Amino acid sequence: MKAVVLAGGYGTRLWPLTLTRPKPMLLLGGKPALHHIIEYLSNHGFDEIIITANYLRNSIMDYFKRYSELNVKLIYSDEYSPLGTAGSVKNVANYLDDTFVVIQGDNITDIDLTKMLEFHKKKGGDATIALKEVEKPYLFGIVKMNSEERILLFKEKPKASECFSNVINTGIYMLEPKILDYVPSDKEFDFAKDLFPQLLNSNKKIYGFKAEGFWVDIGTPEGYLEASNWLLSKLEGKSISGAEVEDAIIKGPLLIGKDSKVDDNAMIYGPTVIGDRCHIKSGAIIDSYTMIESDVEVSTNASVRKSIIYKDTFVGPYSLLDGCIIAEGCNIGLGVKIGDKSIVGAGCEIGHLTNIQNGSKIWPSIKVKPKSVVEGFVRHLEQIHQSEISLEKIVSETKIIDKEIARRILERLPPEKAFYFFKGIGDYIGQVANSLDEFCNLLNVVSVDSIEFHVKRNDFENWIKFIGDLELANCIKKSGEKNLRGEALRKEIYDLVEKRCRELHKVIDQ
Repeated sequence: MKAVVLAGGYGTRLWPLTLTRPKPMLLLGGKPALHHIIEYLSNHGFDEIIITANYLRNSIMDYFKRYSELNVKLIYSDEYSPLGTAGSVKNVANYLDDTFVVIQGDNITDIDLTKMLEFHKKKGGDATIALKEVEKPYLFGIVKMNSEERILLFKEKPKASECFSNVINTGIYMLEPKILDYVPSDKEFDFAKDLFPQLLNSNKKIYGFKAEGFWVDIGTPEGYLEASNWLLSKLEGKSISGAEVEDAIIKGPLLIGKDSKVDDNAMIYGPTVIGDRCHIKSGAIIDSYTMIESDVEVSTNASVRKSIIYKDTFVGPYSLLDGCIIAEGCNIGLGVKIGDKSIVGAGCEIGHLTNIQNGSKIWPSIKVKPKSVVEGFVRHLEQIHQSEISLEKIVSETKIIDKEIARRILERLPPEKAFYFFKGIGDYIGQVANSLDEFCNLLNVVSVDSIEFHVKRNDFENWIKFIGDLELANCIKKSGEKNLRGEALRKEIYDLVEKRCRELHKVIDQ
């Protein structure tokens, strides 16, 4: 049987974690989420699995090249621009000649697909959707059914006051190939937003399968941590034979990888997974529902609880990590506190005695000064992109510009390279420019406070250098030296960028 896993998307709700890896490759219990999904599908008899991906797709393909023991055939679709959920499946329609299942690449579940397939065949419908009752239906798409379990109405992400049901669409579908005839080719088209309402209007039969068991969308910090806890809860016994464990306190089910070391007086409470070559030092406490990847050191008297720590990370003495997510290559200083559902991006250095409050997010490669208090988002543009700037390879310092360079400067950027408008450290105002044209338009929309903030920090100049336009960057720099403020500053910057955009488009159109 065949399955399609929708593994595209940027995972924006999990930024900055997903700036350096695609969401399906987030670790759960030591393995990527997509690995768990493929095992789950295989256990229900799906042996040919099509993975649709575009964002950082090579990291997915490289990982699964090493895992032939999965005993499934993996097919990767070529999707070079977002097609939406239904459009992605339409893109692989030539592989789908019988009933097939679709599952999102961010769903962790034990819903019984075998029972769902039996239900689908018995009903004889065109589509069956796995449904779950949840406490916050307004975060998902909700459905209304009749007594025969036939779906009558969809409403995608309603307001809380508009919820007529707490039964939601899980994004798991059992489908007949013929419904793909309703999906346009090479166009962004979604199941819940576009296809299913169209099928209902055409009087096609869509049924709802009320599923039992566990289901979670890992696309938020809450969902990711919940999935991690659920998978860790399945651990049984202790597997520590490859590790050096001294006179430590170890309780509950856990897995400690080879060549790891646990010093005397350390305490580890399961369920917990600790990877290879880790060092848990004396007095450190690793509390239940913690997942630690390989090559991590947890120092003396540090405490880690219900957290996820990626590889090559150092946790300093007396630090407290509680319900947080730490990406790879971080250095957490002495006495740092990191609160619930916070995310620290890859390669960050957190100075000693810093307090990162609940729900905060720190972008990759940020250096946080000692004794800082972090609340909200912290994203220093120049630090994120510093190592990536190689301007000599992009454009020489000359006013002569050719079509290729003009296209490169104006091209649409992925989210990790876009410009995000703030009006203070960690105070994101909800506006983002994915191209120089969008940046120009937003200069007339964002607050003057935001423009003054970025000019003062040279953020505009640095980003424009990064996209390859040294000439415009130098003009922006000179404008900042005029000490303009308010609307005069806005007009100065806008006029420069708008003129430059016109010049670049003129070069391309010649």
